[in-house]
Amino acid sequence: MKMKDPIPLIRSHKRVKWIVLAIVVLILGGFLPVSAGGLTVGMNLNSVRDWMPDHVFVDVFMKSRDWLTRNADGSGAWDSGKELYIPKDASGWPTQVPFSPPDGSPPQI
Repeated sequence: MKMKDPIPLIRSHKRVKWIVLAIVVLILGGFLPVSAGGLTVGMNLNSVRDWMPDHVFVDVFMKSRDWLTRNADGSGAWDSGKELYIPKDASGWPTQVPFSPPDGSPPQI
């Protein structure tokens, strides 16, 4: 009885181990989270305008216009220029609408 050469068997066994290891790594690697990239500059954005549909900031209110006022009864110009009198909280949000300016103007919205 002739004995088989053990070297080819050992080599093929090592190959099988490496192939199995590679398959396991590829399968498990598919479940790992992938980072989003982390660009520091936005790309393909329009200019910052309140009428544009792009949301270039996380806080979309950053691209809004300043507060405007108007007479509550609808009389006068669309901007009565009383925005300095709008009662606001510490963050700059209006706390009361309509409000009455201290200069005797009609109530504003």
